[in-house]
Amino acid sequence: MFLCPSPNTNTRLHIYESPRIGLDPSHPGTTASPTHPRVEFISQPYRYFVHPERLTANGRAQTLLGVLPQKELSGLKGKTVNAYLAEYQAGMDRKAKLEEFVGARGKGVSSSPTKYMKLMGCIESLKAGRSAAGDGNGALASVPIMITAVPAS
Repeated sequence: MFLCPSPNTNTRLHIYESPRIGLDPSHPGTTASPTHPRVEFISQPYRYFVHPERLTANGRAQTLLGVLPQKELSGLKGKTVNAYLAEYQAGMDRKAKLEEFVGARGKGVSSSPTKYMKLMGCIESLKAGRSAAGDGNGALASVPIMITAVPAS
């Protein structure tokens, strides 16, 4: 056995990043503050992948967050994408409070894609508000994402 160059050596793959799978703010010491380290960490992009269309079993919500705004790359059906994005938008619109996801109430949030997307929207909204307030943590806040529906398939 030996190594040899791949025939497609000129092809560069795009590396996507998303939040890690399986993290939720259920630790008893977690507070409902957007600056709490556990809340900040949960949304950080510490998962990397090059073929998002293959990641449709575990971490579907995280994969979708990693390919926004190119949501068609997620490998998910349009109806599923729309449901997830509706929950994300509800979190962005502050129709959910961070307290709903912290401590014992947050146990298992990461295993429910819709709840997870609402949590991520809520955190994103709080980060954007912090950045706009000029509290010096602008590096932690990302740019708000424009959400549009995908045709159902």
